Amino acid sequence: MKTTNGQIGLKYALIFLLVLNITTLGTIGYHLIESRNQKNQAEQLNSLSENTYNGKYFKERLKLAPDQLDSFRQINSKFRQQARDLNQELAQCRRAMMDEMQKDQIDTLILQNLSVRIGGLHQELKVYTYRYYIDLKSMCTLDQQVELKSLFSEFFINEKNPVVNQGGGSNQNRFQHGKRNNN
Repeated sequence: MKTTNGQIGLKYALIFLLVLNITTLGTIGYHLIESRNQKNQAEQLNSLSENTYNGKYFKERLKLAPDQLDSFRQINSKFRQQARDLNQELAQCRRAMMDEMQKDQIDTLILQNLSVRIGGLHQELKVYTYRYYIDLKSMCTLDQQVELKSLFSEFFINEKNPVVNQGGGSNQNRFQHGKRNNN
C-alpha cells in the first residue's frame, strides 16, 4: 500500500496533536499539584501563626514559673486586647481605603487621611508592643530574657504580627482584594 502526501501530512498532524494533548494534560496536572502544595503550605503557615504568639506558646518557650503566671496573664491579656482593637481598626481603615480607590470619582484627600490614620495605628501598635516586651522582660529571669529576645526577634525581623486570630486581622491577605493602579 502506497502512502500519499496527504496521508503523511495527516500522520504528522495526528502525532503533533497527540504530543500537544499530552503536554497540555501534563501541564494541567503539574499546576494542580503545585496549587495543592501551595494551599497546604499556606494552611500550615496560618496554623503556625495562629498558635505561635498566643499565651501558651510564650509560657512554654519562656518556661514561666508558677509564681510568674499571674503577672504574665495580666500583661498578655492587656496587650492582646489593645492590639486586637488596633488591628480591627486597621482592617476597617484598609477596607475604607480600598472602597474609596474603587470609586469612579476618587477623593485623594480621604485616601491621604486614611493613610495617615493607618500610619498612626501602626505606630500605636509598635508602642503597645515595646511596652509589652518591657513588661514581660521585667518579670523574666536572665535566661528567660534571652528567650524573650529570641521570640520577639522572630516576629520583628520577619514582620509577623504577634496578635492573630480572634477577630484581630493579621496582615496575610492585606493586598489581596485590589489591583495596583498605576495612574
